[in-house]
Amino acid sequence: MKKYAVFGGVGCGKSALLREIEKTYSAYVIMADAYGGEVMQPGEACFQPLVELLGQEILTFDGTIDKQKMAKRIFGNDALLAQVNAIVHPVVIEKILDRLKELEQSGQYAYCFVESALMIESGLYKIFDPDKRIYIYAKEEIRTKRLQESRGYSLEKIKAIMAKQLSEEEFRQKASVVLDNSGNLEKTMRQLQKYLAL
Repeated sequence: MKKYAVFGGVGCGKSALLREIEKTYSAYVIMADAYGGEVMQPGEACFQPLVELLGQEILTFDGTIDKQKMAKRIFGNDALLAQVNAIVHPVVIEKILDRLKELEQSGQYAYCFVESALMIESGLYKIFDPDKRIYIYAKEEIRTKRLQESRGYSLEKIKAIMAKQLSEEEFRQKASVVLDNSGNLEKTMRQLQKYLAL
């Protein structure tokens, strides 16, 4: 089973592309964000450390972590964000490694694509061979339009999110291939097909 890292800025169309990949290939897709939510559940590895760090006010009435309250608590505090990431990222990476091992042993899939919003920042990209790292690129105006249409984000919110993300140069430096997803999915899938055939 070949394993690929998939990353790119907000609005570049990673989710739509990964859905297409699942339909087209014998491929399993792992979304790191889903694992991030899992490890914060009560009884899971990150729950107690996060509550101790951020306080009881991040909990909902039923004792689970409220992601919006947590985001508000961290917003604008880089030191606190770094502490949260130091708690969550290693556990998520461990879970992904375990899942990859299971998938490999099952022999069910030819490919596995792992997507993460913080692929570079978390160091997750390092578990992939240097020639198996895919950067999904899309022009900024296309990304902006997509986020306005699909998520109803304001221009101000989009600019704030983009400003916090890595630059195009930083993404390109870590990638073995750049897929231009500014057009339609069909074009992007053709680029991917060429890359997978290498």
